[in-house]
Amino acid sequence: MKKVLFVLLAFGISGCKKDNPPVDKRSAAIVTQKVDASALLKGYEVVRVALAADDLKATQAGGAALAKMASTQTNAAKGEEQKTLQRLTQTAQKVATSKDFDAARLAFGEMSKQTLLLIATDTGRKQGVTAYQCPMAKGYKKWIQLDQEMANPYMGKSMLKCGGKDTLAP
Repeated sequence: MKKVLFVLLAFGISGCKKDNPPVDKRSAAIVTQKVDASALLKGYEVVRVALAADDLKATQAGGAALAKMASTQTNAAKGEEQKTLQRLTQTAQKVATSKDFDAARLAFGEMSKQTLLLIATDTGRKQGVTAYQCPMAKGYKKWIQLDQEMANPYMGKSMLKCGGKDTLAP
């Protein structure tokens, strides 16, 4: 009888009550996730390199991959960062579904703006990133790169060196 009473008391003290359900570790992990800006920047870079090389299929594939990645990370963000990721997802989808270079480059400009907004408020996210601007681009004229060898995605192979360095502000 004493053993049964001890077990019941120990079980009750351990916090196993009906009004205290066990914590779902998966949902706790979702709450503590952070946006992986590094992965997003690498996805962005795939699209930029493909446009600079005048490769529409690679541009579209990169846009689709970035849209999926940004969409997945939207839940880990809050406030303005979440809205920026939603817009990044939309613009990357436009790149993915573009029918020609003009449409892809115009959508890329908006994608660049959202990517710059994403990294603008976090110094750590800016490390190793260089911004450029093309005076001849239609729409948003800036882009970013993870390397130092300028390759203009708005003009492609015909004018890879058109433009110059700019600030990392959107």
